Amino acid sequence: MAVQFIFGGSGRGKTYFLQHKIMEEAVKNPKKDYIMIVPEQFTMQTQKDMIRISPGHGIMNVDVQSFVRLAFRVFSETGAGNVQILDDLGKIMILKKVLSNKKDDLKYFGRNINKDGYISEIKSFMSELIQYGADENEIEKMIQASENKTVLKYKLQDMSVAFSAFKEYIDKNYITSEELLSVFADVISQSGLLKGAVICLDGFTGFTPLQYRLLRELIKIAEKVYITVTADERESVINKGKNYQLFFMSRKTINNIRLIASETGVEVLDDIWTGKEISQTRFGSSKELEWLERNLFRYPYKRYNNGKECEVSDISCHVLKYAEDEIDFVVQKIKRLLVNEGCRYRDIAIVAGSLETYGNIIEHAMKKAGIACFIDQKRGVQSSVLVRAIDALLQIIIKDFSYEDIMDYLKGCLSWTSDSKNDILDNYLLGTGIRGFKAWNREWNTSYAYRRMTDESKEFANGIVENVRLSVIENLSEFYEKVAKGKHTVRDYATALVEFFERQHFYEKLMELADDYEENENFDMASEYRQLYDMVIEVLEKLVSIMGDEEMLLKEFKDILDVGFSEARIGVIPPGIDQVMAGDLSRTRISNIKYMFLVGANSSNIPKGSGSGGIISESERNFLAENEFELAPTARQQVYTEQFYLYLNLTKPSKHLYITYCDSERDGSVNEPSYIISRINKIFPTINVKFEERKKNEENAWSDDDGKKYLIAGLRNGDFSDKKWQEIYNRYFKSEDDKITLNKILKAAFFKENKSSISKKVAKSLYPENLKGSTSQLERYAACAFSYFMQYGLKLQERQEHSIEAYDIGNIVHDTLDMYTKILLANNMKWQDVDKKEQERIAGECVEKAVSLCKDGIMRDTSRNQYMIKRIHNVVNKTIWAISKQMSQGSFDTIDSELIFETVGKSDKTDEELIKLVGKIDRLDGFTDGSKDYVRVIDYKTGNKELSLSELYYGLQMQLVIYLKASVDKAAKTKKIVVPAGMLYYRIKDPILNERVTTENVEQKTLESLAMNGLVNGDSPMLEGSDKNLESNDGVYQPDYISSVSNIETGKKGQIKKSSGITNTDCLNELIDFTEKKVVDMSEEILDGNTSVNPYKTMDSQPKSACMYCAFKSVCRFDSRLYGNDYRVFEKLSDDDVMRLIHSELSESDK
Repeated sequence: MAVQFIFGGSGRGKTYFLQHKIMEEAVKNPKKDYIMIVPEQFTMQTQKDMIRISPGHGIMNVDVQSFVRLAFRVFSETGAGNVQILDDLGKIMILKKVLSNKKDDLKYFGRNINKDGYISEIKSFMSELIQYGADENEIEKMIQASENKTVLKYKLQDMSVAFSAFKEYIDKNYITSEELLSVFADVISQSGLLKGAVICLDGFTGFTPLQYRLLRELIKIAEKVYITVTADERESVINKGKNYQLFFMSRKTINNIRLIASETGVEVLDDIWTGKEISQTRFGSSKELEWLERNLFRYPYKRYNNGKECEVSDISCHVLKYAEDEIDFVVQKIKRLLVNEGCRYRDIAIVAGSLETYGNIIEHAMKKAGIACFIDQKRGVQSSVLVRAIDALLQIIIKDFSYEDIMDYLKGCLSWTSDSKNDILDNYLLGTGIRGFKAWNREWNTSYAYRRMTDESKEFANGIVENVRLSVIENLSEFYEKVAKGKHTVRDYATALVEFFERQHFYEKLMELADDYEENENFDMASEYRQLYDMVIEVLEKLVSIMGDEEMLLKEFKDILDVGFSEARIGVIPPGIDQVMAGDLSRTRISNIKYMFLVGANSSNIPKGSGSGGIISESERNFLAENEFELAPTARQQVYTEQFYLYLNLTKPSKHLYITYCDSERDGSVNEPSYIISRINKIFPTINVKFEERKKNEENAWSDDDGKKYLIAGLRNGDFSDKKWQEIYNRYFKSEDDKITLNKILKAAFFKENKSSISKKVAKSLYPENLKGSTSQLERYAACAFSYFMQYGLKLQERQEHSIEAYDIGNIVHDTLDMYTKILLANNMKWQDVDKKEQERIAGECVEKAVSLCKDGIMRDTSRNQYMIKRIHNVVNKTIWAISKQMSQGSFDTIDSELIFETVGKSDKTDEELIKLVGKIDRLDGFTDGSKDYVRVIDYKTGNKELSLSELYYGLQMQLVIYLKASVDKAAKTKKIVVPAGMLYYRIKDPILNERVTTENVEQKTLESLAMNGLVNGDSPMLEGSDKNLESNDGVYQPDYISSVSNIETGKKGQIKKSSGITNTDCLNELIDFTEKKVVDMSEEILDGNTSVNPYKTMDSQPKSACMYCAFKSVCRFDSRLYGNDYRVFEKLSDDDVMRLIHSELSESDK
């Protein structure tokens, strides 16, 4: 029995020496067993290496194993270890179960165990305790030591509860994967395989306490044990050294094994040192890389070439703007290496400072460039199509067929329905709010949801919805009946799921998807899909084996299953041997490479942040370490460990090391380089960080995608002084194969959106009975012709939702005020005739009726909506009170409510009817002086709408004028002279008053804040008819008066302020005539086929545009940055300017 160390720095041939030595001995001693123990990630590569160097390419008496594989081999030989091994997947599911049962006993964990990932954190800490040999007694000692650390004490007490409950649950049935080595150590002495064998340990950077216990037993039984350790012959390997020294872990390992050998009476043979000559190392062709290996993280270090000026050609540092730019730079370098250096993909590796950040970027860039690349990153299954389908399926049952879960399932690629059918069903469910198994089993009445459709469209949509409804019941009923009600065993749930998988042919569908990925040469995804079904079945089998006969509700089963899926990982095996390898600093094992790229060498990635520290914080971990409780390394120790891994990785290439980092994040924040940049610069003072301008790089300009972008930019800018884009153009032009691509590039470079229009014939088919609609439709046309065409020509609609929106509240208030007004009119009552108590009684009844009629009464569905109903009551009461006060101020009485009108627009040239405008006037008021009737229109608004003559001029606000014309026309049928008296908005609100309001003036201030806004005819008797306090005395009014009826104020001398909304009869008639003409002009344009994408934009202090709330932005593709995409700019006009322009235009049209 003997132990022998094989020492050498990184890349100095330790593994090469050991493998060849063992092969030589194995050939000479065919009856002796040689066992090479390596980390799990190394087993396949080591087996390949041993086969390659063996004389007959076979290794009959040489076995390559990891610790775990060797344990099972010995268990098989000795009959030990019959207890099942519980892996992380099993542990996390058991912990979820036992901690849910012990929730009330947990002082700290209890409030957090339902948080995503928290059970996993507890599992990790428990595994750490087991791995480092801690048991219940050790945890109790930790609790006692933490008496003055309250939070840590609570955590450890909870950990003790979790640990005990976990151990009790698995007692005599399972052992954890960490305990496996402990059981292995107990039976080593019984193994004939290991007795007298030569054991070699290679590729380890250190060992855990359990592994040391195992090594103790191996050393005692083996004939000889070889151990490779990374070390520097210039430094002592006898003492441990300091933890900040590069080879501290190596020295600790050597020291511990020497101690074991001493305690077991095993001889330690003379050390073997490899790679003393550079020709015996991987650095034979690069003196610079060899110098890096000998000086990186050494104290003191030596400068290369004694710091004298000399070019360093095998190590380079590069900075780019963003992470994506780094990887683009790497892609270009790889292409160049393949062409100029004749290397293979397998000669190149990429190591990322953060694979979480760079993994997806590398994958995307490599696929785009056509470079074979394997990313050494295990993938979780939680976001996979199968697990998402299972999640949606279980949620459907738990939440009783809710809309979101039904659509989540049906829209997945494993469902039986098509996308087009799903879209129709989605719209229907969203609009109706249907949910519940019982509701799905009844035939649906679609009349309300499809009330705006044509009969043909209704029939089609109804057929689809009914077809999908029946298919959902057919496919889900059996599963629902088995699991929906009461408690069932875990085995029952799992069986029902697997039976559902089989009925739905999940396995076959996944294989078809994998085949599709393979056809598209996406081998990573193909491999993932081929493993996915088995992985899910494994999780279910694991759950059944652990707690198969336990009864629980479906919700609890799903929670446990979810944590199982959160732990499950798919390890994608490299599908080809000639690939670029990409990985991270600690997990990825790289060998035999010539070129390496370290990307993401930023201070945020190297050193890695300590993160949250898991269940135990960093300060708490330090406290336990100070009290001599051995756990995983602290953050400070991890920095030193990471330094060692960084050293191992940076010394992997034999020809060139590239280091890159980015100086910016996408959010604009600045990125700092990692300390490794300055460390290398100190060793190689002549290495300068190269700032790579990716966009201007000539090499990139010729690459496919960048070349196209460069060419398009050059063509657009027309800069003929830049010869580069012209050279790219000529390259495409001269190649027959690239002519089609060049035509596409030219089309893209000079792309201009075509003017949108339809023929008169098409317009006639869309509007067969000419135009018919509301004023708001024409206002939509004035805002943007294309938006009008989409909404009223093609009749596209936004999706209806089964929820209460702002406009629904507005409709309820409008309906309430209409009911109230009609009650007054039916009883020949005036607004001011009803006292406040009676107002509120009548209004309350009207509100309740309006609420019941709104969307089939959904206002009563939720507590939030019930609160909104109370708000509506308050606002309506305030509104009716304010209107009653306003009406008592003047001579006007309400004539009608929700007055339906119809007005026709005719062509000036042919007298042909072009448009029939229909609408409803919220309120029509009037009074008479015997010879004349005076009418005004009131429109209720729940928003802050104000009358703008500027917007009226542009066609954006014609509603009140058209209402006023319709009311004048209607009143004129009495054969009296009818005079337009005003057009006003009443803003429905419950005003918030400022602090200057007193109890004496609160009512007046409230009324002033609720005054109507618009235009009042200032001619007598209409102004004083609106507000009796505005009677004039030779043109002078009550000074400093603010009307509570409309937006009229007087100054100190009794003059009407210019800001007041006052006009005269002639102006109102001109506004009516102008609006009539505007309506006709727009109608002619629509019928001529104008569908231009021509949105307007104002230049106000708070600019508005037609695109702000447009539902069709994604359809029109309007982009003001593109040539030819220009807004119609509407300048803000004063009221006087508007009236001058209108007068001028009307005069011109009369000629």
